[in-house]
Amino acid sequence: MTLRTNSEPDNVVDPALCPLCGQANGCALTAGRTIDHCWCVQTLIPKELLERIPPERRRRVCVCADCAARG
Repeated sequence: MTLRTNSEPDNVVDPALCPLCGQANGCALTAGRTIDHCWCVQTLIPKELLERIPPERRRRVCVCADCAARG
């Protein structure tokens, strides 16, 4: 078993974690469900928030509901 550490390179992306706060993002797709079951379908996520995601992680990971709510 390999444990993930904070010393891993930034290009290692865990799609189940929010790229802004590092907490679980609750993405339905990472849980094996369809996008129709994801919390983000009913949520407006501000463009400014999405722009805070590091460029190498954009369109690869989702923010969490808490970060989306804080904007």
